Amino acid sequence: MKPFAKITSVALLAALFSTGCKQSVCDDPVPSMTFDEFLWQDTIAILKYRFRDCDGDIGIGPNQNYPPYDSGSYYEFNYRANVYSLNNGVWEVALSTYDTNSIGLNSRITFLNDRSEDQELEGVIEKRIEPYADYFIPGDTIKFEVWIIDQALNESIPAESDPIVVPGI
Repeated sequence: MKPFAKITSVALLAALFSTGCKQSVCDDPVPSMTFDEFLWQDTIAILKYRFRDCDGDIGIGPNQNYPPYDSGSYYEFNYRANVYSLNNGVWEVALSTYDTNSIGLNSRITFLNDRSEDQELEGVIEKRIEPYADYFIPGDTIKFEVWIIDQALNESIPAESDPIVVPGI
């Protein structure tokens, strides 16, 4: 191959790779979540989800106890969950988002940035459930459905965990 042909081929390949690898644009105001992993550590269960929020308005301030974030309202918590159990091949709600308050799954995520400007946020939310033995029966198959809510009250599409078999302790 002649030197000119080699350079042209390399330049053409570089052009194809540079146009084929465009950065993704983040302009959706609704946050998104995906299941990451679930771990058992002794009597503690650890639930992990990845999240992304294009405008970075995830969080409730420590003094935000007024509507819609007041005690007892749906928006009191901006991390919400349901728990399902598998019964005779059918997934059934074991604990709804209102019941999961009792096991500490629903939470208030505080602001994750300084809010001086819109900033895209990405990260992992790790939730510890202890002691799981009080809520789940060893041998049961369960799954979690989790979603987050931003300051504009946009709710992510719920993200489901993989099925999990509760181990004996």
